Amino acid sequence: MTPSTERITVLHVDDDPAFADMATTFLEREDDRFDVETATGAEEGLSLLGSMDVDCIVSDYDMPGRNGLEFLDAVREDHPDLPFVLFTGKGSEEIASRAISAGVTDYLQKGGPDRYTVLANRVENAVDRYRTHRALDRTRQWFRMLIENSTDITTVVDEAGVIAYQCPAIEHQLGYGPDELVGSDGLEYIHPADRERVARAFDAFVDAPEAILDDLVYRFRHADGSYRWIDTSMWDARDTIVDGFVVNSRDVTDRHRQRERFRTLVEEARDTIFVVDTDGNIDYATPGVEDLLGFRPG
Repeated sequence: MTPSTERITVLHVDDDPAFADMATTFLEREDDRFDVETATGAEEGLSLLGSMDVDCIVSDYDMPGRNGLEFLDAVREDHPDLPFVLFTGKGSEEIASRAISAGVTDYLQKGGPDRYTVLANRVENAVDRYRTHRALDRTRQWFRMLIENSTDITTVVDEAGVIAYQCPAIEHQLGYGPDELVGSDGLEYIHPADRERVARAFDAFVDAPEAILDDLVYRFRHADGSYRWIDTSMWDARDTIVDGFVVNSRDVTDRHRQRERFRTLVEEARDTIFVVDTDGNIDYATPGVEDLLGFRPG
């Protein structure tokens, strides 16, 4: 992996100013990405934490007022995941155990200059993990906001057509709760007259997927027992974290009804209607052409 060049802000809390200055010098020498801010106690550390962005806290244990673990408890109230390294001369199994139970990220005893190399590595690793988790959380939230607020119905199915995920939009569109269909065969909800056609299209896509399967229109059973026309597109996401097929659908019942109504009006019109292209070729003729001219529409 290529090391990140992003700056790392470290808040070092120690009641010994001389030691804090020395630690700052060593840490910034170990990694030129480090910017170290110092505080001489927990209260000052909390004040700085509230006024600046911090990537990691390094704290002593034995300090007047709040000790390191009490400081950790205060930090965790507003920053439950912020890396916190207890760096102390008061090394004991009891303190280490208490620190781990309290949610400390790491624990390291003070020592010679070589300890700062270890400390720098611990801080760097903790911050990298923290930033990775935050980036993943932001990505999840971003996609969740897109999916949960979309009017389209997003579904994930496996190769057998079993529903693995269903977005909340289905409740508004088709009356089902988001978890109600999970684990069931999606074909069960498709109108019997459309089921074989949809199954053939899905099987062909699974065996030889193109970039996307688009404009597959069929009837899907609403929770109230009626059927709604939906227009579906599908893409293959088996090689991603999704590990399945993403199906995006929208209710086109009103559009379908309007089209059927228009077709009925046209085909039952007493007048004969032609659709002619720009070259004068007839693309469509209503059934009335047979009564008028003796030709069948085809």
